[in-house]
Amino acid sequence: MNKPSFFALSLALAGALVSCGDENADPQPASQTASGRLMAKTWMVTAATEKEGSKPARDIYTSQDACLKDNLFKFQASNAFVLDEGKTKCDNASPQSLTGKWALSNNDQTLLGTVTVSPAPGFTFDIDLTGTIEELTAAQLILVDAETDNGVTTVTRTTFTAQ
Repeated sequence: MNKPSFFALSLALAGALVSCGDENADPQPASQTASGRLMAKTWMVTAATEKEGSKPARDIYTSQDACLKDNLFKFQASNAFVLDEGKTKCDNASPQSLTGKWALSNNDQTLLGTVTVSPAPGFTFDIDLTGTIEELTAAQLILVDAETDNGVTTVTRTTFTAQ
């Protein structure tokens, strides 16, 4: 069974502003670790595409509701991971934030994380955040997840912008 991407699931649960300018305006110290760069900022998804097999990549971000686009992602010390609903919640009954765990592996090239969701009493499921880090700067994180189902590989590329 093909598991939905973390981005798609997080959108089902619940940015608006894209940082513009010269990337050199916020230089990244050469000595800062990937963990340090992740924890230094709060992140917002600002773009996402999905490419299924040989089909062209399609934008899966722009059609999402505004209440989903302002969600914030925070990587914290002790590998705590927070998914925050942002200023606009899609469902006022939902918690403002969910907490899970995150880790880097494969020489800091793979990001792994899990957030547990409880949409109803007695019912929980995990959302997995898994992907290869294509780019990680002080301003941008690009995470790529490839999953194969019935011989067809689907690649999801999610761009997070530092807030």
